[in-house]
Amino acid sequence: MHMGMQLDSHRQPRRPLMSSFISDQPEKVALESTERTSSSSRRDAARRVLMTLLMGFTFYYFFFQPATFVAHHSKHHPKQSRPALPWSGKDQCKQVPALTPRVGNYSEIRDKIHGDEFKLFAANTLSKAVTFPTVSFDDLGEVDSDDERWLTREPFIDWLRQAFPALHEKFTLERVNKYGLVYTWEGTNSSLKPVVLMAHYDVVPVADRTIDQWTYPPFDGHYDGEYVWGRGSSDDKNQLLAGLQAMTLLIDEGFVPSRTIIFSFGADEEISGSHIASGLGPHLVNKYGKHGVEVVVDEGAGFFAAWGQNFATPATGEKGHVNVRITLNAPGGHSSIPYAHTAIGVAADLIKRIERHPYAPAIHDNSPFLGLLHCANEHAPEFPKAYSKLLRHRPTVESLHISRNDVELSKGKRGKKEKGHGKGRGKPDHLAKAIIEHENLGDIVRYLFQTSLAVDTIRGGVKVNALPEQVEFVVNHRVNVGERVADVLERIEGLAKKTAREYNYTLRSFDGSELHSSGGSARIIRLATDNVLEPAPVSPLDSTAWAVLSGTIRAVFGEDTIVAPGLMTGNTDTRWYWNVSPNIFRYNPSRVQGVGKIHTVDENMPISGHLDAVSWFWTFIRNMDEQR
Repeated sequence: MHMGMQLDSHRQPRRPLMSSFISDQPEKVALESTERTSSSSRRDAARRVLMTLLMGFTFYYFFFQPATFVAHHSKHHPKQSRPALPWSGKDQCKQVPALTPRVGNYSEIRDKIHGDEFKLFAANTLSKAVTFPTVSFDDLGEVDSDDERWLTREPFIDWLRQAFPALHEKFTLERVNKYGLVYTWEGTNSSLKPVVLMAHYDVVPVADRTIDQWTYPPFDGHYDGEYVWGRGSSDDKNQLLAGLQAMTLLIDEGFVPSRTIIFSFGADEEISGSHIASGLGPHLVNKYGKHGVEVVVDEGAGFFAAWGQNFATPATGEKGHVNVRITLNAPGGHSSIPYAHTAIGVAADLIKRIERHPYAPAIHDNSPFLGLLHCANEHAPEFPKAYSKLLRHRPTVESLHISRNDVELSKGKRGKKEKGHGKGRGKPDHLAKAIIEHENLGDIVRYLFQTSLAVDTIRGGVKVNALPEQVEFVVNHRVNVGERVADVLERIEGLAKKTAREYNYTLRSFDGSELHSSGGSARIIRLATDNVLEPAPVSPLDSTAWAVLSGTIRAVFGEDTIVAPGLMTGNTDTRWYWNVSPNIFRYNPSRVQGVGKIHTVDENMPISGHLDAVSWFWTFIRNMDEQR
């Protein structure tokens, strides 16, 4: 057990965590003080000599290289317009000690959660939750339509009332967009900002052709004593129930929150949340104001092992998203008298051109992956020295060259290209390149710092012997943190313009403007977008919320776990919560997960991992409640 900061329950409320964490006062506080011991007189003399040299160096950088100066030295010049980065300075991965609540017997609660009685309760409720086929289909109609597939949500909501009666007595339930659930227990101290714990209870479909491949039927919720099997067991009914089960334990203990606690559950996350979850974030903003919530925790990243070290990586950001829909129209006719290149052939050539020009990897200043690398540099025993050197000498983002792979890009109506984004400018990101070339970590790591593209769908042609008159394909992009959707659109315009010129097609851009004319030809390439989302704001690491989150992780999973910022390559319902709180963390608090089976055959959840999540939620709720 990691008792950490457990204190006597009769003592006064603890000092705000971050005031201890970042304090420059000499007093001893609960978290490690950042006070540094004074230097020796000999070191002081050396420093005076060094400062004399630095004055000349600073003069040069300030007047001749201002952008670089601000990027490297904003920490020492707080009046500069650009703020210090969360992982700038010498202490780039300070770890919060294990943080356990003062109130409540932490050791006894952990033993109770992992005991046979509670284990059976947790397993049975998760098993029952899986039996509700709350499936989200891509073609679901509007919530108020006559699409009966929405009705699968109602029995699950009714069951929650039966399964958690004590919770429903304490919490007020509001329904948003019909099936969105907002449970609120008002705290006794209205000056404290609420805590929001998110989850979703919808699941992806099960393909009929795969049902026979399941070890147990996907909606039976079979529990074999070690695993709960079925669709939704690990995405995301487990996280929803872990929070409610932890809350039930707290209610049984007589817990009364000082800080308002909110559970916010979506019912259409698997189809981007546009029907239901889209109303949950605005509902909370209307109720508490913009950034009126202290912290939001949703499903997300978990644990990551590399370079001889185990990391917990709560995601502090998400990549952006955009689907580019490209439609080609051409005259039809009988295929016995074909054109040199049909619309399908031209589309194939454009697809090949797009895939041959992937986006360059780039670890930008605000990338959570950069924070992970700094943590690895300080705490991972096998972190390569070459990476450490590249980190120390890493250029600022302004000088990085986001490679266009020698593609001539059209300016279109987006104006002048930004510095560092044009052909032949700046330098490649050697650190990103080195990690890709030398680490056997696969694409799952590459795409933490590289915009991805994937041609996912294509349609064209209606019959053999009939020349295709229309072909359409969609390219899905996940936009790197530090880059923009506009970068993707500009790239596609440049590539499509080359194809239009080569095959004499008119090119109509995203805004309807004509970027290239074929001189009256009926051959047209049209560009359009859908599901556009910029990369999420990156949550700060200098907040009470991050400190409590980190301390709770190390209390539950051990102080040998290094907590570092992570990143989601996909998107969660937090896309609708950006105005709810600046502190949004996407984290699955379970070291043992069935993550390899999410969205596929034999999805399952180890009950031991689920109980870890219950422990984490119990500890986090109490820890947050004790902060002032």
